[in-house]
Amino acid sequence: MGTTGAPGRGRAGDAYRRVIGLTGPLLPCVSFLGRLPTATIQFGSVLLVARTHGSLTTAGLTGGALALGEVACGPLVGRLADRHGQRTVVLAFSLVNAVAVTVLVAGALAGLPAPALVVLGAVAGTTVPLVGPLARARLIALARRSGASEATVGAALSFESTLDELSFVLGPALVGLAAVLAHPAYAMAAAAALVATCGTAFALHPTAHATAPARSHAPAPEPSRSAPPDAPACARGEATSAKATSWALCAPADAFAKGMIPHHQQALEMAELAADRASSARVKDLAARIEKAQDPEIRTLTGWLKAWGEQPPMTGMDHSGHTGMSGMSGMMSEADMAALKKATGKDFDSRFLSLMAEHHQGAVEMATTEKQRGRSGDAKAMADAIITAQNAEIKEMKQLLGAE
Repeated sequence: MGTTGAPGRGRAGDAYRRVIGLTGPLLPCVSFLGRLPTATIQFGSVLLVARTHGSLTTAGLTGGALALGEVACGPLVGRLADRHGQRTVVLAFSLVNAVAVTVLVAGALAGLPAPALVVLGAVAGTTVPLVGPLARARLIALARRSGASEATVGAALSFESTLDELSFVLGPALVGLAAVLAHPAYAMAAAAALVATCGTAFALHPTAHATAPARSHAPAPEPSRSAPPDAPACARGEATSAKATSWALCAPADAFAKGMIPHHQQALEMAELAADRASSARVKDLAARIEKAQDPEIRTLTGWLKAWGEQPPMTGMDHSGHTGMSGMSGMMSEADMAALKKATGKDFDSRFLSLMAEHHQGAVEMATTEKQRGRSGDAKAMADAIITAQNAEIKEMKQLLGAE
C-alpha cells in the first residue's frame, strides 16, 4: 500500500518536465531569481532605514511608499508589456529599478531625511519590473502556441505559482539573515544586482517573442488588433461608458474570470455538502462531477488573472450573500445556503437540485454574455464549455426533481 502514491508523483513529474521543456531550464532559473528582489526590497527597505535612522516611523513610511508604488504602477507595467512587448519593457524597468534600489540604499546610508527616503522608496516601487506575472503570461503563451493540453497548462500555472511562493518565502528570510549577520544594505545591494542581471536575462531570453504584440499597419487599428487577444478587454478600450466597467456590460475576459470564480466557488461549497447530507446516490454523483469540473476551471481562471496582473477574488470564504455578489445571476442568498446546510436526506436532495439548477442557469447566462461580447479566444472557449456542460446538468437535475 505504500506505493499507491508513486503513479501520481510520476505523473506530476512528467507534467513539470513538459513545462520546462516549453522554455528550457534557463528561463525558470532567471525568472525565479529575477522575481526574488520584489520579495526582498519591501522588507529590506524597512530593516535598512530602521538600522540607519533608528526610526520605525521613517522605516515604515519608506517601506509603505515602496509597496504603494509597486501596487499603483503594476497595471501600467502590464499594459506597457502588452503594447510594446516584454523584452523592451522588462529590460528598461529592470535597469531603472536596479538604479533606484541602489540610490535608496545610498540615501539611507548617507542619512538623507525621511521625506527624501519616502520619495526614493516610491521610485523603487514604481519601477519594479514584475517578472513573476510576466513570466506566467509568457509560459502560458508558449504552452498555447505549442498546442499543449489543458493538463500541461494547469501544470504550468502550478509551476509558476510555486516559484512565486518560494520567492516570497525565501526573499524576506535572506534579508533577515543579512540583517543579523551583517547589514540590510547587503541584501538590498544583492537585490539590485539580481534585478539588473536576471531581469535583463529574462527580457533578452529568446522566449520573449511568445508575448510580442501583434503589429498592424492600419492607421486606426481596432482594439482587438492593438493588444494580445487575452489582454483585459476594458484595458483595450472596449468599455463605452462608466457603467461598462461591470462584467455584464463590458464583458471582458478579466471581468468574466472575476465573476465566474466566486460563482464557481459557491457551487463547490454547495456540492461539498452532498457527501454527508444527500440520500440519493445520483445526487452525490452529480455533486462530485460538479466539483471535478469546476475546481480546475477556477484554477485556470485564477491563472489568467495573475497572468494579466489582476488580483483574483479571495478564496476560501463563504460567498453566500457576499457584498458585490448579490446581483450576480444565480448566486444563492445567505438564507438559501443556511437552509441547505441544515437540510438532510430527501429534503437536502430537493433543495440542492433546485438551488443548483438555478445557480447553473446563472453561470450559463454569464458565459453566454462572454461568448457574445468577449474578445479572448480562450475565455470564449471556456464559456462555450460551461454553457454545454451546465445546460446538460440542468436537464439532468430537472429529471431528478421530476423523479422524486
